[in-house]
Amino acid sequence: MRRYWKTSLIIAASIICIGTFYIQSAQSADKLPQYRINPDEGGAEYIKSVVLEGSYLKGGIGESVDITANGTVYTGKLPFFESLENSAAHSKRIKELQSKYHNFMRGKSQETNFYEDSNKLAYAEVTGGNSGDSNDLTFKVSQLEKKDESVTSINMPVPGRDKSNYIFVSEVQSVGSKIYVVTTNSAQLPDEDNAEEIHVYTFDMHKGKLLDNQTILRTQGGPNMHVSFEKALEADEMGPDDYLVFKKISTEQISKKNGEIVEGKTKIDWVVFNLKENIQVKTEIPQKLTSGEENLPVYHHGSVLYFFLEKDHVLHLYKYDAASSTPSKEIAIPLGGKDLRVNSLLINKEKIFVMAVNGEGNFGGKDKYLIAADLNSGKQVFKGSILEGKGNKKAGINLQIDGISIN
Repeated sequence: MRRYWKTSLIIAASIICIGTFYIQSAQSADKLPQYRINPDEGGAEYIKSVVLEGSYLKGGIGESVDITANGTVYTGKLPFFESLENSAAHSKRIKELQSKYHNFMRGKSQETNFYEDSNKLAYAEVTGGNSGDSNDLTFKVSQLEKKDESVTSINMPVPGRDKSNYIFVSEVQSVGSKIYVVTTNSAQLPDEDNAEEIHVYTFDMHKGKLLDNQTILRTQGGPNMHVSFEKALEADEMGPDDYLVFKKISTEQISKKNGEIVEGKTKIDWVVFNLKENIQVKTEIPQKLTSGEENLPVYHHGSVLYFFLEKDHVLHLYKYDAASSTPSKEIAIPLGGKDLRVNSLLINKEKIFVMAVNGEGNFGGKDKYLIAADLNSGKQVFKGSILEGKGNKKAGINLQIDGISIN
């Protein structure tokens, strides 16, 4: 028995630590403010899956907090095993897939790496390269047929991997037996030290091979220009979509006499690529939407781009259909107060969710409101204030909202 006393001691110590973690977390969470989304206008059914992600800040100490229609969760104070489970999946959709297709979903949780429709579920990732050795960069692509839960997989080295320092997957799409894996690759070009490329890799899952590797965008700025790409957000991250949308940011690099390099003018272009037709779509987006002055996110669903401008306490939504070059349609979404401004926003399928706070210099804001509106008409379907405690106390400046997600 003596040989096992160390193992027994380690197990006992682990149980004590986990128990202590659970008790301390529960006790400390009880002392923190509890928040809720109070429906002022519209029904709570519109926000049942909405999560406000933020922080409670006091005395230089911050606690991560999620606020839902059901109440408050301090994510850093969750019990040990619950915190492990919570970190394994970031959305309700992923959790549902993990529950339904347990074997296929093992080790998979990043939404941008998935594609799903009524018939199939596909996943792609690039492994390796973390040690600085690009020669171990490997594609792992798998597809599950929902009808019989059969799985096909392709594991292969990334072509030209020795020319890339890193590769990460930004989107997965599928048509028939083909899976399109969209990646951002670092690239070594003759005239530049470093550059980025947007690639589309086409896999045939029936034949079990890579059909094509196409570079659709490349950052070639030259010595006096820095170019980068940002992918537009999607209304349905994992769903079918024939279009890719990227923001191209070209910033002038000015060399001063003392050798310092400063940034000059910035030019914004939007690049729309039709995956199905394998062509770049010509766009004529109005100048006011490409000024680069606004920092609000741009979404797209198919060929339709959604731009946002905030002016005079009103959020203006502009739609632009790249496929038909249809002039942008403007929808006005009032924020409901002269001191309110947009803190964060989210498009999810047919709804837009906006977090509005007051105060120019205070990111936390004294008053906070969640607004939900129909994406097509702009009609407000919900407005709720964020309250603290059991009374009707407004959430104060100690609560900072960082973003909105759907769970």
